[in-house]
Amino acid sequence: MLNKVFVDNNGIVEQIFEGDQASESVEEVTKETEAKLSDLRPGVLATLIKEYGGAEKYEVKAVSLTDQNVFSASTVRGQFVLIPKKGIDDFSGMQEFIAREIAGL
Repeated sequence: MLNKVFVDNNGIVEQIFEGDQASESVEEVTKETEAKLSDLRPGVLATLIKEYGGAEKYEVKAVSLTDQNVFSASTVRGQFVLIPKKGIDDFSGMQEFIAREIAGL
């Protein structure tokens, strides 16, 4: 039974506690592992994991968004900024790029 879920610096980590370990509090587990609690309640995370499966079920892909693919380099009031190539507040190019990268196209 999934009793506690917490997030460490590498992403979501699910912890399954049974027997004696089930009595540990989330705070104790967090302190021992130096993990940060998720802003989602454990019940919500447990439901998501039940519905979509654990992290081991998914492949992790890294996608880099740069001025070589989806951004244009610019300056605003003397500050360097990256603006979507499709225009300010138009993130459709990024969404399309990410979808293609994830699909391996």
